[in-house]
Amino acid sequence: MTSLKLLLRFAVVGGLVLLLLVPLLLIRGTIGERERYRDQAIERVAQSRAGAQSLIGPVRVLPWTQQREVEVVESGARKTELQTEHGYDLQMPRQLRVQGEMRPDERRVGLFRVPVYSWHARLQAEFADAAYSATPGRVYGQPYLALGIADVRGLVGTPNLRVDGRALPLHAGSLALEGASKGLHAMLSPLDHPQQGTLAEG
Repeated sequence: MTSLKLLLRFAVVGGLVLLLLVPLLLIRGTIGERERYRDQAIERVAQSRAGAQSLIGPVRVLPWTQQREVEVVESGARKTELQTEHGYDLQMPRQLRVQGEMRPDERRVGLFRVPVYSWHARLQAEFADAAYSATPGRVYGQPYLALGIADVRGLVGTPNLRVDGRALPLHAGSLALEGASKGLHAMLSPLDHPQQGTLAEG
C-alpha cells in the first residue's frame, strides 16, 4: 500500500513537471522566433544602407603615358620596338582637416527598432605645388582628385566640392584608387604643356 502511494506521488510530481515544461518550451520557441525576426530586421536595414565605411584621400592624381624604345630578339635577329607604359603619380595633401558629427537614428521594421548612424563630414585638403620637367617619351594626361569610399550607397545626396574657390562636379569611380576602394573623382585643369608644367590646382 505504501509503495503504491509513493508511486502515485511520483506520478503526480512527474505529471506536474511535464505540465510546467510545456509552457517553458513554448516560451523558448517564441523567444527564438523573435530573435530570428530581429536578425531579419537588422539584415533588411543593413541591405538598404551602407555598412562600415572607410575613406581614402583625397588624393591628387596625374596620369602619364611613357613610350620608350627597347631592343628585342626575334627569330635570332635583333630589332627595336616601341613600348608604351601607363602610370600615374599620386600626391597626398600636405594638410588635411576633417570635421564631422556622428548622428544616431533608428529604423523601424515591424516591432523592432534598428539603430543606425550617419556621419556629417567636412574635409579640407591643401596640396603642395608639384613641378614636372620634360622626360623623353613621357606625356602627361589630365589630373584629377580621387576620393575612395568603401560603399558609395552611404552618400546622402551629392557631395559639394570646391577647388580654389571653384565648384567642380564629382563623377562616379575613384579611377586610380579602384583597386583599393570605390568612390568619386573630379577632373582638374591640365598642365600648361603635355610634357611638362606645374600642378598647382588643389
